[in-house]
Amino acid sequence: MNPIEDLIRPLTSDEVLERFLQILEDAKVPARSWRKAGALRTILRVASIVYSDFTVLMAAAIRGGFLDLAEGNWLTALAKYVYGVERKPATFATGKVRFKNTGGGSFAPGDYPAGSVRVYSSETKKAYLNAEPLSLGAFETKLVGIIAVEQGADSAAAPETIDSLETQLLGVEVINPDAAIGSDEENDEDLRHGGPMGHPQTSTALFRRRHRRRARSRSTSRVRRELRSRWTSMPPEILSRPSRVRPAYASTSSRLRRLPTRGASPCGCGELKESTRRRSRAT
Repeated sequence: MNPIEDLIRPLTSDEVLERFLQILEDAKVPARSWRKAGALRTILRVASIVYSDFTVLMAAAIRGGFLDLAEGNWLTALAKYVYGVERKPATFATGKVRFKNTGGGSFAPGDYPAGSVRVYSSETKKAYLNAEPLSLGAFETKLVGIIAVEQGADSAAAPETIDSLETQLLGVEVINPDAAIGSDEENDEDLRHGGPMGHPQTSTALFRRRHRRRARSRSTSRVRRELRSRWTSMPPEILSRPSRVRPAYASTSSRLRRLPTRGASPCGCGELKESTRRRSRAT
């Protein structure tokens, strides 16, 4: 068996009990001869169950340290605290519903704030609330945003299926011209490998790529420090020429333009930069 499989396999209560009995037998205690319904054997059985539950927790914690083995909340914690990626939560379906006032009454926004009007789909029986205040004049038609009462993809609705009012609005008809879209919580596979609906940056390959970018960034810092030391140690006679205020290697990259030129420097380039600036203002 692979060593990692030994670490992530919890022990059953029978296995733990057998181990306890073996330890007692090795200590010259005749534990196997104890009556099975007796007090001592019962205590061993209870301790075996508790220890078995503890091995389940230990195995889950060990699995939680590996991207390919972690599951559930352990994978969520691994992605967040090690790779900086959040699991996508389930969302409430959102969309638009067309409210049509076929009567002469009017509905003021102060009377129907967000969350006060409830509509539902006669097909799926899922309910939705208005996400914005409803104001509707006589014989007026208006699109109003809605949000599902329940989270997840089950709250989604196809076009023209949200067609009923739970809240009493006399003379008002409702219909959704477009689909209302909601999604379930991101599953483990998408979070781990970046599926079609998952985080592309959570794939194992891109995790490695992210660490390579960090390594390159550290290498760039070392190069910048080396160039800075070359810049400050250049002879003053070279820096005294206006055409060579900066060496060629210092002007080829926008990042390298940030070499230290603030104030006075050991080579006098700060004063030279200030005099160059004054000449440019004069011209």
